[in-house]
Amino acid sequence: MRWKMLTTGIVILNYNDSETVISLLRKITLFTSINHIVVVDNCSTDNSFEKLKGFESNKCNILKTKFNGGYAYGNNFGAKYLINRYKPELILIANPDIDIEENFIIGILETFKHNQQYALLSGVVLDKNGNVTNSYINTPSYMSDLGSCTIFYRILNRFRSSNKVNYDMEILKVDIPIGSFFAIRTSVLKEINFMDEGTFLFYEENILATKLKSHGYYAGIITGLSYIHMHSTTIRKTLKTLQTHKIHLNSKYYFQTNYRDINKFQKILLKSAMRYSMLETMVLTPFKNFIKIWIISKYKRLY
Repeated sequence: MRWKMLTTGIVILNYNDSETVISLLRKITLFTSINHIVVVDNCSTDNSFEKLKGFESNKCNILKTKFNGGYAYGNNFGAKYLINRYKPELILIANPDIDIEENFIIGILETFKHNQQYALLSGVVLDKNGNVTNSYINTPSYMSDLGSCTIFYRILNRFRSSNKVNYDMEILKVDIPIGSFFAIRTSVLKEINFMDEGTFLFYEENILATKLKSHGYYAGIITGLSYIHMHSTTIRKTLKTLQTHKIHLNSKYYFQTNYRDINKFQKILLKSAMRYSMLETMVLTPFKNFIKIWIISKYKRLY
């Protein structure tokens, strides 16, 4: 290998999911392409931190935040630790529920080395069966965020094709890759003042995309590289449906009011749509749960 690999540090955020984190750690600790690992326990309510401490080493640091500030806060906590202590050239952000190979990391490092115009890169996302899933996000307009407050819009949106991967292009320029894994240049992360901690969960990618664009940087998907995202149920296990929906709506409002140029009337309209959406969810959630229970009971009778 004639080119010198960029130095890397990876951040893995944990919340009540230590077994999934440990599974990933056992694998990536052996990667020579990853120089330093930081696991950030975001104030888990189980004994995750104590379990994870057993995997601490010269290469892997296990940290715990003082409070659970959400996805952006936790990842910033880990990234700042890596930068202050090790000064890596690239920061990797990874969900614990992914499966990656070392060739995937090496491919990303090589692409960064030879494509200076890109500040953030990732690969094609596969599900656990090896099927291509949505690998990147288009930042939403005001009208799409307004419309998505209603179930009718969301149902119609499901029938639209997901973002396609154009394999004719070596690097597909996108708004932002899916947040389950991405690599970003440390210099750029510092320049944009890290991730915005104004949201607890959801819309982090949209905000990051907007910040990168405003500074003139590009994000891309390397079409020849892929990783598996197994979609852990951590969020569904720890947050109730209404609570999750409220967090999502609050993040939507934060994004539109801080990163889109909307007027006072548009803010009032969005707030009204959000109230309707909460009411809609309160009415529909018990019905959905009833249908699920009914289907499960029918299935058990058949078998």
